[in-house]
Amino acid sequence: MNSHEKHESTFQESHSVEYKVTDVLALLLHHAGIENFFAVTGGAAVHIIDSLTYTGGLEPIFHHHEQAAAMAADAYARVKGFGVCVVTTGPGVTNALTGLLCAWQDSTPMIFISGQARLNKTSRGRSLRQVGTQHLEVLPLVSPLTKAAVMLRNPNDLIETVKELITLAKSGRPGPVWLDIPLDIQLSQVECARSELRFPEFNWNGSVKIPKIDYGLLRNRIRSSTRPVLVLGRGTNKVSTAKLTKFIADFELPVVRTWGGMRTRLPESQEEFGRIGVSGQRGANLILGQSDLAIFLGVRLGQAVVGPSVEHLVPSGELLVVDIDSEELDFLMSQCAVTALNVDVNHFLSGVLTDSVIGTASRTSWLKYCRQASSWNHETRLYEKEDPKPDIYEVIRELDLLMPAEDFIIVDGGGTVVYASMQTLSVRVGLNTVIPSGSAPMGTGIPQGIGVAKAVAGSQVVVLCGDGSFQFNVQELQTIVQEQLNMKILVFNNDGYVSIRGTQEQFLGSRFLGSAREGKLTIPSIEAVTKAYGLNFTSISNRNDLCLNMKHFLSSEGPGICEIAIRPDQQISPRQGFALQTDGKYVAEPLTRMAPLHFDSFLYSD
Repeated sequence: MNSHEKHESTFQESHSVEYKVTDVLALLLHHAGIENFFAVTGGAAVHIIDSLTYTGGLEPIFHHHEQAAAMAADAYARVKGFGVCVVTTGPGVTNALTGLLCAWQDSTPMIFISGQARLNKTSRGRSLRQVGTQHLEVLPLVSPLTKAAVMLRNPNDLIETVKELITLAKSGRPGPVWLDIPLDIQLSQVECARSELRFPEFNWNGSVKIPKIDYGLLRNRIRSSTRPVLVLGRGTNKVSTAKLTKFIADFELPVVRTWGGMRTRLPESQEEFGRIGVSGQRGANLILGQSDLAIFLGVRLGQAVVGPSVEHLVPSGELLVVDIDSEELDFLMSQCAVTALNVDVNHFLSGVLTDSVIGTASRTSWLKYCRQASSWNHETRLYEKEDPKPDIYEVIRELDLLMPAEDFIIVDGGGTVVYASMQTLSVRVGLNTVIPSGSAPMGTGIPQGIGVAKAVAGSQVVVLCGDGSFQFNVQELQTIVQEQLNMKILVFNNDGYVSIRGTQEQFLGSRFLGSAREGKLTIPSIEAVTKAYGLNFTSISNRNDLCLNMKHFLSSEGPGICEIAIRPDQQISPRQGFALQTDGKYVAEPLTRMAPLHFDSFLYSD
């Protein structure tokens, strides 16, 4: 009998008895199916952490910075379905905000739990900067980035509050919630029976009102389209593969994805045509731009997806957008004409599918064009042959070939790495890619790798990050050592922030302030840092050694770091194009005209 079973056995089945609030919280999380939590300890959080561990039986993963704990919990939730992050008040909360932002913008279901100063030492609406020790009014800070944020003021509200928050985090468009618990409330006693701790079987979409949709009209519109394209976003990551596959097959739809849709499962036999977006693939953007009907499933049409404006996205076609978030649809409809369906993707697929589809317009020439266009998704990039350093596209392409099914690639949010990865990595059955696609902050790679490694014990986790991003959460190498996680980290050393240098070169006369040595940014020795933490170290600086050394590194025992020296002038290609106007201003080009502009004439014609 483990600790939580021993403690729970003292609870009466139906007779209410008083118990410590944090113990009841711990058993609630246990009954919600939660196995791990990510934390940095602190004075206002020690009782929460103690109860979760010894009463709830949850395994803690302790980090060295709250930002990392939040990012790890976020990545864990993406794989396992739900995550928990525990922090102390004040700086513990503010340090966690970037991880909260990732979860909010990428719709990750998780709960943040913060310890707080005693209730009578909070300002509670008064204009006071601080009352208690490290006191911070948490709710005004986190409310804009959560589906709900609650300070627990009455111990008797605990059970209902926790159940409501966890339900809300998972329902509709998922996202993070926050529970702030003052120290005196943590230590209070609450009456409950064991029967009250159990979670009922929730219908996660039960609270979503399903609109009346003329699916017959929709079917006819899709059938009559001669140049349709289906765009898969984050909202399709957990849809029925069978339904989605049938929808694609019945309507003969070419498929492209956004970054957020990388983990949507399709059969290995399914033909796909790449990833769209500002730093997407040229062919995929051409296909989208030439379509007459673009069907977006679970896609947030932000600037990273649409480019300069949504009006230029499908200039001669229609937009059909299926999204469970009505606010996103309202904003989209204020910008352009669109058929907006405020419904869950699974409900849409169930409604639009029939036993058979008859009379679909001929797609032969359109599919031929899509295949031709997609050949530019991996366009040849020419570099100086005498330069022995590998370019980042070579490295990621080699890694993609070597990674076995069911392993995980974690892509750090840093510019060059994230762009090159999304333009190179394949979408294969079994291979999982995790990326913070909404905010894409530097430094996510290592902590998100930790979160995934804890969620999928047995699978190898490979992290891709730049030398600049590596510094943002370098302290978490100790967490990898402590937990002995099966992680390999590839650090691309281009001597600073090459994506920022590209912007500075294009618009600021190559004044590399804060992005290179001459601009007062230096990077420490990756080898010295790695050895200081006792991790295995490998380096690759010659493209001729890339394949052999990469194989050896990936098959080596234990966690390790491989530093890969790449060209410091490495450019992302293709990328968002900008045209210089006669007035000296730069105007963003549509995504069908990505820079460098080589294939402007490659347009569709019957």
